Amino acid sequence: RPRASVLALIGEQWPANGPPREAHVVSPFFDRTAGDRGPFTGLIGLMAKTGRRELHFSVRAEKTANGALRVYAPLQPLLEARKQCAVSVTAVKPEQDGEVRALHSKMLRLENDDWRLLCIGSSNFTTAGLGIESARANLEANLAYATKRTDSLFKHIGGIWPDLGGELSLDSTTAIWNPESEVEEGEGGGDLVPL
Repeated sequence: RPRASVLALIGEQWPANGPPREAHVVSPFFDRTAGDRGPFTGLIGLMAKTGRRELHFSVRAEKTANGALRVYAPLQPLLEARKQCAVSVTAVKPEQDGEVRALHSKMLRLENDDWRLLCIGSSNFTTAGLGIESARANLEANLAYATKRTDSLFKHIGGIWPDLGGELSLDSTTAIWNPESEVEEGEGGGDLVPL
């Protein structure tokens, strides 16, 4: 089992000069159970306690057969987070670098005026993916890069992000907020690696 959650480990890597004021998340999968608030609560817990706090989520969204917009993210935890922080949700464009592909990126970027930390890897923004509850924790591989504003990597870390479409309204009465769970990620049906 992982020794600590991904969010706890990122918190250990964050420089001590001031907490993050912005968090940016890309994830194709979220918890489907309405009571699973751990990822959102844990992320907000890493951020500044007062002043400006912003959460930005980049998610998969697509039109259904009847023309409605399905957003692959959970609405209730986003609405609850909005009571504590500014929250935005943006659709990731299906075409990236000239190729149409399903969203698979998992990234978390924290920043303040002086620092950026980018975590990329296999952790979805779920309780199991982030290792929040040890009994349900997945063993995941992630890399985290922290850089100061004065370093050349600062700008590059800010630019590592998928191409985004329009912002999605949390108050929309027509959008269908229905995430896919991590369990569905392994159901691709591709060829298995030979023993």
